[in-house]
Amino acid sequence: MAQRFYWKQYVTDKQVTFYIADLVLKPGEQIEAHCHDYYEFFVVLKGTFLERCNGQELVMQPGMGQLLGPDDVHNLSNPFGEQNLLYNIAVRKDRYEQLTAPLFGNGNGSKDAPVFDLGSESLEGFREKIRLLHQLWESSGEKEFLLQSICCDVLVNILLKGRENSAPDWLSELYDRMQEPENFTQGLTRMLELAGKSQAYLNRIFYKYYGQTPTAFINSCRMTEACRLLRSTEEKILDIAYSCGYENLSYFNRQFRARYGQTPKEYRSQKRFFE
Repeated sequence: MAQRFYWKQYVTDKQVTFYIADLVLKPGEQIEAHCHDYYEFFVVLKGTFLERCNGQELVMQPGMGQLLGPDDVHNLSNPFGEQNLLYNIAVRKDRYEQLTAPLFGNGNGSKDAPVFDLGSESLEGFREKIRLLHQLWESSGEKEFLLQSICCDVLVNILLKGRENSAPDWLSELYDRMQEPENFTQGLTRMLELAGKSQAYLNRIFYKYYGQTPTAFINSCRMTEACRLLRSTEEKILDIAYSCGYENLSYFNRQFRARYGQTPKEYRSQKRFFE
């Protein structure tokens, strides 16, 4: 059963409505599954995390984050080969709902624990506000105001993403179908076949709506599947590489290390952190 945390455990001052913390996880470390009675969001500043939330797994990289509501069960781990860092901001439930009322009405906007990506420019702005926040540590009024500003930046990012990312139906269907192993293992050739579009056009429109090239998306799907197989099966690494669409084991190993900071063998050796 997931451990439950309560706002009053961390904050006794009734005037304080935000709580902040840095989180560093060394390779192999994890935070056990938990939930809480407040809202929180985190932003990855360095390295890569494996996030499990409400039964789903996500690989979180710099600039990415997630908004978590009361009762969202989640945990974080670092099965990768480098130390990582994220910034966490918790918001008292009544304060969060007050902030989000103009955006979401009576709802809270946190359904399905939305994932967001600040991008390089917004991430740098986030870092700058964090630096300023530490300078204002002794001034509770200014600190509260700046924390509210940071929280609103994230909420607006989530809101705008939901409105702007209205990809054409055929592209949304293609995006979903290419996440199926029988398709992403065949690579870009299969994607173009399903799309029925030229490669130049597909590159432009896919990047417009999803912020990455079709090739990068396919590689991401392959790597996600490779991680799943390394965690959940005893298949040989060579067989996993082939089943994910890689014809060359050395290339697969290089791609895996470049993405996760360790080899597939090293990743699998930390299997106990996935159980």
